[in-house]
Amino acid sequence: MSDDLISRKSLIENLNKFALKHYDALINDLIMKEPIAFNKAKVIDELKECKKIMLSPVNIDCFGEECKENDCAACAFRKAIEIVEKGGIE
Repeated sequence: MSDDLISRKSLIENLNKFALKHYDALINDLIMKEPIAFNKAKVIDELKECKKIMLSPVNIDCFGEECKENDCAACAFRKAIEIVEKGGIE
């Protein structure tokens, strides 16, 4: 890269012209192909699975791991927070 100075104003104008000219390609080829950071449907599915586990008869414990709370509601909230933090993606 050279040491040329550039005009930010000119660069922004040129990028705007390029974006308008190639808008469809920009949307379809670049933006729509980006991986999602939060999958609402998957989060809902995981929360429904949690609900099913919480309402099923208790074996050792609800989630097959050592209980970390004294209250099942606290455990359910902890699991819900874990699901939301990972955004329903893997």
